[in-house]
Parts: sequence; C-alpha cells; structure tokens
Amino acid sequence: MVFIYNLIFIILMGMLFRKKLNNNKKKGLFLFICFFQMFLIQALRATYVGSDTIQYVEIYNKFSISQYYKYKLTHYEIGVQALIKLLYKFGFDAQFMLAAMSAIIMIGFAVYIYYNSENVFISTFIFATLFYPNSFNVVRQYISMAIALNSFYFFYNHKYIKGVLLVLIASLFHTSILLLLIPQSLGIIKNKKFIKNALILFNSFVLIFGTFFSNYILSHVHNSYYSASEFVKNDIFSLTTFLTFIYALIFYYYSVKRSNEKAENVLNVYTYVALSNLAFGILYLKNEIFSRFVELFNSHLIVSVSIIESEKQDRYRQITRAFFYVVPIIWMLLMVFASNAGISKYGFFFEK
Repeated sequence: MVFIYNLIFIILMGMLFRKKLNNNKKKGLFLFICFFQMFLIQALRATYVGSDTIQYVEIYNKFSISQYYKYKLTHYEIGVQALIKLLYKFGFDAQFMLAAMSAIIMIGFAVYIYYNSENVFISTFIFATLFYPNSFNVVRQYISMAIALNSFYFFYNHKYIKGVLLVLIASLFHTSILLLLIPQSLGIIKNKKFIKNALILFNSFVLIFGTFFSNYILSHVHNSYYSASEFVKNDIFSLTTFLTFIYALIFYYYSVKRSNEKAENVLNVYTYVALSNLAFGILYLKNEIFSRFVELFNSHLIVSVSIIESEKQDRYRQITRAFFYVVPIIWMLLMVFASNAGISKYGFFFEK
C-alpha cells in the first residue's frame, strides 16, 4: 500500500503546485519533494524488501570473505563493481549501499524530467507507476537509464559527442542501455517519414516471425529459464503490448502533426523509441528476456507523454489526456502487482 499512498501524495502535490509549475523554482521544489519521498521509501526499506535487494545485500556483505560471492560480483558490470567496492572500502554498510543506488536513480530521473518535460507533474506521476519504484528490481538498469536519459539534452542541442559519452558511461552499469543509441542515431537522419514507416514495417515483420527469432536467440545464449518460464504466458502481457501499440500510434500521429519544428524533432526520437520497443514488446510475449528492453520505452514515456499532453489545440487532447493518466495506473497494477513482481509487504530497516 505504500506505493499507492506515494501515488496519492504525488497527485496531491500536483494539485497544490498546479498553477505554479511554470516557475523553475517551484518546478524544482515540486520535483525535490516528490523524488525525495520516493528516495526515502527506497533507502529506508528493510534488506528483505525486493528480490533483487536480497541478492545485492548478500553480495555486498560477503564478497570480501567468500570466493563464491566474489565470483558473483564479477558478473555485474564494471561500474556496479566499482561502486560496491568503493562503498565497502569506506566502511559503509549494505543499507547505505541501497540508499546510494536509490539516490543515483532518483537524482538522474529528476534532472531528466526538470530539463526535458513540458509537464513535470505528469512526468513524475508516470515515473511513480514504472517497474522499479514499485518493485525495487532491475536496479542496475535503472541506474544506467537515470544517467543515459540525460543524454537527450546533448543530442537535442547537437552535442553528439557528449551525448554518446554519457550513454557509454551509463553502459558501465547495464549494457542494454546501448540500445538508446539506435533511436538517437535515427534522429539525425533527415527523412523522418521513411524511418517511421520502416520501423512500422519492421514491427510487422517481428509480429509474424517473432517466435522463430526469439527461440533462435535464446538457443544461443543458453538461458533455459526464459524459454521454460510460465511467467510470460499470461494475458497481462498481451494487454500491455496492445497498450504499447496504442501509445506508438499516438506518438506517430503527434510527431507528424506538430507544427513546432523543435518539438517535432524531439517527438520524432520518442516515436522511434516507441516503435522500436513495440517490437521488443511483441517478443516479450514470446520470452521474458526482452522485458529489459521494454523498460527503455517505459522510461521514455516520462517525458514524451508530457510533450503530447501539452498540445492545447488538438481536438483529441482530452481523450489522450485521460488515456495517459489512467493507463499508467492500470499498467502499474497489472504489470507489477498482478504479476507478483511488486512488493507485497513493505518494511523499514529499523523494524524487527
């Protein structure tokens, strides 16, 4: 229930700041209050809250005295290894490690929203419904996303080297973030219509041949867990992939419609992300391994939805607005909690 309370708190803060969020100071204050609260929920959690949490705590506490846990640590990306070893060297306990990881994620996403969102309330609202804030899983990937998403600022200002460097730094925490370079690279190409149509064709191809390709990939990575998993054989994933399809169509419509050239260029990149991740969503129906790629799309909803939602002259604005507020809640309840991936029982570290 703590996550539902968190969502209610964000809505109340949005109502309180409703007419003040055009002011940069008020916008910063709103983000600080909301993200600091989410940071506290994550940082003060007990070490048994979240399946990934238990694993990180065990490795942190034992890697220096156990060859087995030292070996498990080497399976993490080099950035994660360096962070864990640095905190351990300075004598911090596992609780501080959880707080440090949470701080990186919260600060990174708050900065991303501050500089890129046209509506910080809806962006914060959507973030609060995503997978990590409600499950504390995929920590490494969210650290990498918190860093890499801020590369958009550099790409939009044609500072491509800085943007690429930031993505490469983020890949030190999770290599899947390198996929972010694909839509960014497509954004440089001038023929936007061709790219979008090509991605639609690609998605159709994946829909038809997705089973064959996912089985082929999995047979080479030798990961029997995903191929045998019953977790993905559920109507939840069919529904969420359908919703992703609707989102992708909305992005396509608005990226063609926008008259403001800069906003259109920005939305084009988000449309590329939406269409690309639709393919991963289709593959997600076949095998769970592709879920990590879908998280990239989810993170882009944070800002891309705010750009569409700010369109005041559109006849469909109220419909899309309701869609953007209602669907994330459904997504949260279905994908996180109905799938048993969310936190069923929350507890603070100081509780016995």
